[in-house]
Order: sequence, then structure tokens, then C-alpha cells
Amino acid sequence: MPDFFMDNIFKTTIETPIGYLELISGQNFLLSLSFANIYAQSAEYQPEMLNKTALQIGEYFNGTEKEFNLLQKPAFQLIHF
Repeated sequence: MPDFFMDNIFKTTIETPIGYLELISGQNFLLSLSFANIYAQSAEYQPEMLNKTALQIGEYFNGTEKEFNLLQKPAFQLIHF
């Protein structure tokens, strides 16, 4: 079974000029980025993937970054019921 099936799931909320964004990831893959209605405090441990994503989003809104360099879990492997 591939490693990404064994990941724990992590979540954080960041504040941006367009509202709160909720980021969900495994240890190595970004799984979801969506708008959130409220700010939810994050767990003490956050994997590097969430930290890197939050940093790149901040740089984008500051005007210092125009491209994102993130690993995403392939959509065909995400199962919805």
C-alpha cells in the first residue's frame, strides 16, 4: 500500500485578506484548501507540509510569490462517500 494511505490527517486555519482558509494535509501531501467560517486553533504539531503551504499563501498575498510549489494528493485517490 502506498505511503500516502498511512498518513495521519492534520488541519490548520490561517487568516488571509480574503478570509479564513482551512488547510488539511497528510504528512507529505496537501489534501484540501477551503474557505472556513471561523478560525480554529491548530494542534501543537503541524507537519512541514502545512507550514510550507501557509508560508506560500502568505507570500502570495504579500505579492512576493506568484507560483505555488506543493505536493498534492492525486484526485483519483481521494474517495468520497
